[in-house]
Amino acid sequence: MFGLFKPKLEPEAYYAYLHKMPDLINVSWQKDGDYIVGEVDYGDYSFVTQAKDPQEFIAMVNEGVVISNNVPKEYIDVLKHAKSYSPNQGALEELLIAAPGSKGSWNISKEKKPALA
Repeated sequence: MFGLFKPKLEPEAYYAYLHKMPDLINVSWQKDGDYIVGEVDYGDYSFVTQAKDPQEFIAMVNEGVVISNNVPKEYIDVLKHAKSYSPNQGALEELLIAAPGSKGSWNISKEKKPALA
């Protein structure tokens, strides 16, 4: 019964967490065998993540940014939807065709959709 309802999100807290998200992140990646390994830097924060494919890698980067800002669990999904980071199409295609050992980097601005549903 407890898992049936979403917790109520407070608009003030939502907007406070939304504005904590960085405007720009730097992502350096390397293709290591079957994995994409990346380092994400912004402000005073830095973390490493990995994934098997570009879509999963982008999802892990977005989740890492939200989690590194100490966002409470109930706000994570809505913030990942409201403010996501995704490379442009050319950068994404570069990653899709990258051979093992290839390296690249991106500066990604936020895609912001601040409305609370």
